[in-house]
Amino acid sequence: MWIHRNKYLTDTGLSKGVFRGWIDRHLVNGIHYKVIGHTTLVNPEAIDGWITQRESGHKALASES
Repeated sequence: MWIHRNKYLTDTGLSKGVFRGWIDRHLVNGIHYKVIGHTTLVNPEAIDGWITQRESGHKALASES
């Protein structure tokens, strides 16, 4: 389900800057978000999966230390 970026930011408490950094470095257009005209839509389920994957990767790295 696609929702407007502003709703996602309100629901999660993320700042626009943090989300912009994620878009620039990690998220994939067409999977995690898409831009239609001047509107950015977000796929919360895909982003939640990305966050979970990142968290599990960080836990694995921490356990190797």
